[in-house]
Amino acid sequence: WDGFNDASGIHNVGSDNTMVACAGVANELHVCLRKNDGRLFHAIRKADGSWDGFNDASGIHNVGSDNTMAACAGVGNELHVCLRKNDGRLFHAIRKADGSWDGFNDASGIHNVGSDNTMAACAGVGNELHVCLRKNDGSNN
Repeated sequence: WDGFNDASGIHNVGSDNTMVACAGVANELHVCLRKNDGRLFHAIRKADGSWDGFNDASGIHNVGSDNTMAACAGVGNELHVCLRKNDGRLFHAIRKADGSWDGFNDASGIHNVGSDNTMAACAGVGNELHVCLRKNDGSNN
């Protein structure tokens, strides 16, 4: 361990965070923060230790401020982010290697996703994204 360092002094981090998700993409650490008001912030810790961000991602299509949780995973050179909305719907997006975002798209119409999700976790395995969901009734998909 290199220790746990206080990151609250980094631009836009503060102490009003309710959730954090992170993933390794190439040689960088991507971090997503959910603020108390539901907004999503994204940053990159580069290989040299410097930070890029934290930038408010709430303005990206379908992100908004009605997020209750986020999960993210690195797949190849891309960051995949899953957001759970207040109403239980799951949204998915990809941050491409060039920095552009594809999504956030409502995934609740995909078989067995629905809008009754309480939690989500994801991981990049090979060149695929794997998503696990916890449903309101306690079952897992």
